[in-house]
Amino acid sequence: MVCIISSRFPDSSKFSYTPDQTYEYSYESDIRTSITGATEEHSSLHVRATAKVEVLRPCEMVLWVRTLLKNSVSKQLGAN
Repeated sequence: MVCIISSRFPDSSKFSYTPDQTYEYSYESDIRTSITGATEEHSSLHVRATAKVEVLRPCEMVLWVRTLLKNSVSKQLGAN
């Protein structure tokens, strides 16, 4: 197996994760969609997640999604 990240960026510390370490990240996003001119409605989606990246060895990692919350709403534009 060849590690593409380390071979493409050999001097980069951007992808230098320490083996036997776990890194935790939080992610949150609001997404809103509508079709202009077709309807007066929109859909919204709120996503929140916490992820952990467990580094086993260079180029060998495990991704754990610990928490995921999705909440969707559809309503007419201009309405509260």
